[in-house]
Order: sequence, then C-alpha cells, then structure tokens
Amino acid sequence: MYQKQGAILFALFALIGCLPDDATRNDTDPKEQINSAILMYEHGLGSASKQIFVQTYLSGAATDSIRAEALYWLGRSAFDEGNYATALEDWQTLTEKYDSSPRASQLLEDIERIEDLVARSPQSELNSVIARSYLQNGDFWNGSSGRFTIDSSWLPKVEMATHWYDRIVEEFPGTIAAETAYRQKMFAILGWKALGSYASSYGLEASQKYLEPLLETFAEYESAFPESNYLDAFRFQIAQAYWNKRDWNSAELWLAKIQGGDGGKVTFYTDLADARLEKLRY
Repeated sequence: MYQKQGAILFALFALIGCLPDDATRNDTDPKEQINSAILMYEHGLGSASKQIFVQTYLSGAATDSIRAEALYWLGRSAFDEGNYATALEDWQTLTEKYDSSPRASQLLEDIERIEDLVARSPQSELNSVIARSYLQNGDFWNGSSGRFTIDSSWLPKVEMATHWYDRIVEEFPGTIAAETAYRQKMFAILGWKALGSYASSYGLEASQKYLEPLLETFAEYESAFPESNYLDAFRFQIAQAYWNKRDWNSAELWLAKIQGGDGGKVTFYTDLADARLEKLRY
C-alpha cells in the first residue's frame, strides 16, 4: 500500500517538475496527457491540471473523445471553484459538439441543474475585467445586497428540506453526498428553534410526530452506511428524544445500543451513554 502511494506521489512530483517541458509538448499522446491531468486534479493540483486539459483540448492530435473528456474536466474544475457559468459553457459545448460521447449523455440531465445555479448566482463568473470594474463601481453606490430574499414564514421548512435530501439519496446512492444528505435530513427532522422572543420551533423540537420519520431515516442510514462514525451520535439524539418525552424504557434501549457498539471501545458517546444510563437507572 505504502509503495503504491509512494509511486503515485513520485509520479505527481515528476509531472509537476516536467510540466513546462514535457506536458506541453505537441508530440505527447493526448490520452496520456488527459490521464496525467486527471491524476493531478484528483490530488488537488487544480491549476496545473487545467493547463493540461486546455492544451489537450487544443491539440491537433486529440480525437473528439479526448476533447470531450478535456471539456468535461475543465467544467468540473470550474464548478468546484464556483464558476458555474464557465462550467455550464464548457459542458454545453461538450454536449453540442461531441454529442455522441459518453460524457455528453452523462451531462444532459445535469445541465438543467447547472442552469438553475447560474440563475441563482448570475455574478458567479464575469470574464471581462472591464465589466467587473464597472460592476464594482455600481455596487459602491448600490444600497441593495444584490441577493434575493425569500419569506419562508408559514412554509413547511422540514418537509421542504427533506425533499431535497431525499433526491440526493435517490439519485446518488452509496456516495459521500448521499451520506451527507442522510445526516442533514436527520438534523432537519430533529429540528431547531429560531431565535427571538416569538420564535417558532420546527421538527422534533416542535412536535413528536417527527419521531417516526427520524427512526425511519436512521434505519435507512444505518443500513446504507453501517460503518459511519456518526451512528452513535444520532443514536444518542434518538435516546434524548425519548428521554424528553419521558419514555424511559425506549431511552434506555437506545443508550444501550451505544454501549454495545464499536467492540467495547470507549468513545465520547459510549462515555456519555454510560453517564446518562447511570442517571436514568438512579
């Protein structure tokens, strides 16, 4: 394992070291260039990888499939940086010019989502330096923040939030995004109380009707990500929910699940569960 990691790092340093001479040579195989750039991108060397993607795209030796691949990764780089307009432009070019490539069919469904992001952040990418300077001059005198405000009062915030988390879980199963969505969904269901004297409460903070959705979501999460480090944290939150409704038996059951987990290893949550159980049994 360490030998493999060392070989990868050695290759990366070699790529960085030879970038001005070798990575820009016209006789370099475009496929090798793409593979090198992807490796650099995946190891956080975004600026260097973008240079190679651009050079590969413009190379006379590149095939259409290679150019499509270069555009795809250029779009991903722009998207990661929050330059949604640039990402959209790259990916639209890909789907229009190289419509028979696998990347084109992959992106067709995503482009609508990117268009929505661009619509919500129209200033995410202004390529003209002059335009940016004019914009800054106007912003100096503009009393508005330039952001939309939405009155969310009287709206079902928990349900609207969980709708979007469910879409992630459905469309990207087994991914880091799905695991994050599960966690955020449970946070939404656990609820919160807004600040202020007349603030409203949401989720489980407001109503016990959210306990069942919390249990269902946790069961799905535990099944999909059984090795997650967050399981005991949410088990404790569930135990606490039962504690708050004075269902001592259920609270004890969930606290005991924390005690029996992780092979008997002492963790923050096993220690916390022990303390809570001692209080409960007292």
